[in-house]
Amino acid sequence: MLAVSAAPPPRTGRVTLDTTALYAKDGQKWGLGSSAAAALLLCRFLLDTPESPPPREDIIAAALHTHRHFQNGLGSGYDIYTSAHGGAGLFTGGETPSWQPISPPSGIQCYLLRGPAPVSSARAVQRYTQWTGRARSSLLTEMDERVLHLSTLLTSGAPSAEVLSEFAALGTLGALIGDAIGVPARPLLPEGLGSDIPAGRRPGAAVKCLGAGDELALLLYQNGALTSGELALLDNLVKEGRAKREN
Repeated sequence: MLAVSAAPPPRTGRVTLDTTALYAKDGQKWGLGSSAAAALLLCRFLLDTPESPPPREDIIAAALHTHRHFQNGLGSGYDIYTSAHGGAGLFTGGETPSWQPISPPSGIQCYLLRGPAPVSSARAVQRYTQWTGRARSSLLTEMDERVLHLSTLLTSGAPSAEVLSEFAALGTLGALIGDAIGVPARPLLPEGLGSDIPAGRRPGAAVKCLGAGDELALLLYQNGALTSGELALLDNLVKEGRAKREN
């Protein structure tokens, strides 16, 4: 008579990553958005082996697949590629996206500003998809044209004034699309920063929300476009962890 002892059942577990408000101590958001950064870190961990670290391309591909799965297959992948590469780049979407590093125009200062509250990317994408499924809006046509124009300006070394003007126009369009789908996408600048900046009426300055809503905004300006009081306010926001200077 043979007795065979059954192998113990494999141990199971569940790991939950809450990236709703994933910010560094200095106020910088960890990734664009935070769930993309978490997907990259998790895939890096799961693909790691004692022999050698996984190729960067494999990590990005796995994170892209995973992130799209959790967004019901709707994610473009721009947040994965931005989090993976950092800096400024030209993202081209599709089944297999691409990333081309670019150099921002000289003479432009950049600040990332923390918004009022985190925004659910999945919810925003769902509302956007429902909205675009009903009818093609002229807002989208203009957005497509301006995005392509801005890409051309950034890759051709155009003057910073032209880049800022196009960036401001995109900020206005993004806010209008946010209004249409019911997701806040208007930059809420702290008191002390001129309201003419988000309105696109400040020469040499522009601001636009990034990501799926108003949880993060990018402020661009030329030297001399902001007052000394506004510059001092930005310095205080950095110290408080509510802003991050990018150059």
